[in-house]
Amino acid sequence: MKSKIFFVILLSIVLFSFSVYGQMKMIKKGGKDGNIFMINELAVIVNDADGSVIVEHAMPADNRPEQYRNIKIKNDDEILMVNKKRVKSVKELEDIYNEAEKDETIKMGLQRGDEMFFVEFAKMDPDKLPKRKMMIMTKTIDSDEGGDKVSTKIISDKIMLDDKDGPIEPLFGIGLILQEKNGKIYIIKNLENFEKTKALQEGSEVISINGQTATSLKQVTKIYKELETGEEVTLKVSTGKKENMSTFQKPEENAKKVIRKERN
Repeated sequence: MKSKIFFVILLSIVLFSFSVYGQMKMIKKGGKDGNIFMINELAVIVNDADGSVIVEHAMPADNRPEQYRNIKIKNDDEILMVNKKRVKSVKELEDIYNEAEKDETIKMGLQRGDEMFFVEFAKMDPDKLPKRKMMIMTKTIDSDEGGDKVSTKIISDKIMLDDKDGPIEPLFGIGLILQEKNGKIYIIKNLENFEKTKALQEGSEVISINGQTATSLKQVTKIYKELETGEEVTLKVSTGKKENMSTFQKPEENAKKVIRKERN
């Protein structure tokens, strides 16, 4: 019997808006091929697709903050460049976006069929963006292989997390979900699917990663993401007055981001 446990982060943007009749609309969209990322200012989801970055889902313009509603971007537009840099993956786009400062102009070169054009927008203060919720789904797949017969059993669990107290990010593969609160980084959920981090308690503060003091959620996740599979990871955490350390090899990241977004 072969058993494999992995995280699936379904990019499920759930948007609530009201028409003049007070009816509620719900829009859901999931990623297809590779990594997925949401450009919040433009209310678009981008996806990896064969060495390109494609707009997988563009929500109606009236779902954006008002100052961004005239920006022309549609489903299936290909993003060729961001801030004069060629991008061939969602990670490259995400890195450029994350490195931009608040109010900095982000300029993207797009292709739509035979047409090529540019759009630009100012990066918003994250605190002023619509609130998001993250939904993590864990799946356990058990496969019995005998002759030509293969049976698969899938069991799913859902965990709802709210980022109203600060941004949230998962560390894929090791079952930890982190949140930044008041300048400190905390483990808010331990899914206990990875032996080396099972003992790290929820509510513990992350003190350092690979010897570098934890200064922000962005810094911690960046250090972790840049490590290759199999490289050594050391997490130091504090629970009350007690400090714990966990050292392990970074496992393979069989995951995609799950985001659920709500607007009032």
